[in-house]
Amino acid sequence: KDDDNAEAHLYLGAAYGARALYRIQKKNYLDGISDGVTGIKEFSKAVDLDSTLYDAYIGLAAYDYFKYKFISLLPFITPDDKWEQKIKIAIDKGNYLKISAMSGYALLLEQEKRYEDAIKIANEVVSLFPNSRTFRWILAKLYMGNKDWNNAEQQFKTLLDLTIKGQPENVYNIAACRDGLAKVYFIKGELKKCNIQCEEILKLDGDSRLKVFHKRAKKRITQNP
Repeated sequence: KDDDNAEAHLYLGAAYGARALYRIQKKNYLDGISDGVTGIKEFSKAVDLDSTLYDAYIGLAAYDYFKYKFISLLPFITPDDKWEQKIKIAIDKGNYLKISAMSGYALLLEQEKRYEDAIKIANEVVSLFPNSRTFRWILAKLYMGNKDWNNAEQQFKTLLDLTIKGQPENVYNIAACRDGLAKVYFIKGELKKCNIQCEEILKLDGDSRLKVFHKRAKKRITQNP
């Protein structure tokens, strides 16, 4: 109701941003993009009202990153690094969204294939929240992208343990952990270990989304000697 409340616009920006990501993940691109644009407007309004509300720079950084990616596709134009400057402001000076900014920064660095930088940030977040599966998923993904199979294996093992202990009914996440381990073992040539994970995946049921994991598990088993 108070349009001059900077923090209200910050919260709205974060909410629209979260819903945008959710809708895009569900392939509802039109509504997702619409929410993303609205979220950016809210973050911009927050900064206009209070330039010291540094958390809002996470949204502005996301907008600048998309511009950066678009410009990088054009010939003879050198994109700037404003997105990185702004997300660092959110990390260094933010009060509310510091951790979200760190996680977002790691994922953007992954897009740039700057894996070592991204892993350093993700490890810092995981050290703050060692029992959080959310942040550890990011770290596992980064190790996979960096082809660091040993560290990726360790992260998937920890994720599997945390999931079985904290959310044993979540068969989808359990399958995702075992799928990550199966892939690592297959790449490393540890085919017996790969088979074990694939067989455990095939035992899981109760979630229609498991089909993709079942398909990959069957394929990996048949490829093994």
